[in-house]
Amino acid sequence: IAVEVPVEHQRRGERVRTQRKEVEISIPAGVDDNETLRVRGEGSPGPEGASPGDLMVYLRVMPHPRFTRSGHNVHLDVSINLVQAILGATVRIPTLDEGDLQLRVRPGTQPEEQQVIKGKGIPILGARSVRSRGHMYIRFKVSTPVGLTERQRELLEEFQEIEEEGDRRSSSG
Repeated sequence: IAVEVPVEHQRRGERVRTQRKEVEISIPAGVDDNETLRVRGEGSPGPEGASPGDLMVYLRVMPHPRFTRSGHNVHLDVSINLVQAILGATVRIPTLDEGDLQLRVRPGTQPEEQQVIKGKGIPILGARSVRSRGHMYIRFKVSTPVGLTERQRELLEEFQEIEEEGDRRSSSG
């Protein structure tokens, strides 16, 4: 990062000269918005030859275009079509850092239903194990088809008739 730091120790009431310098920092996995990172010895010079102070870096975590963060957990909306929701399917979903995963959509998945994938969220800062991570919550968005073909309409009407027959049999039983 590029920072402006004083060139000399600042004395009360005096204007101080600053200098722009590049500082390399390492941002650990799992940091959150508004956290502070201390970079030792990269701050203002100390008085009369004393070692320089620390540079305090305030972090802003930008939103991701697909994932939403909640603590160490991430949330992802996945669109599936009506047939995939009814019959089940396998869909590809992105992860934060491991490429795509194959996710099994269970038959009979309802709109807004959630599925949890443990350990695929944000790394837990300071955890002893690199495997300590939050979870990924998948929410299924079921899309309803528009512009059906004549054959699709016939099949859906037949499906509806079968459903209604079943409803009549179960209610008269």
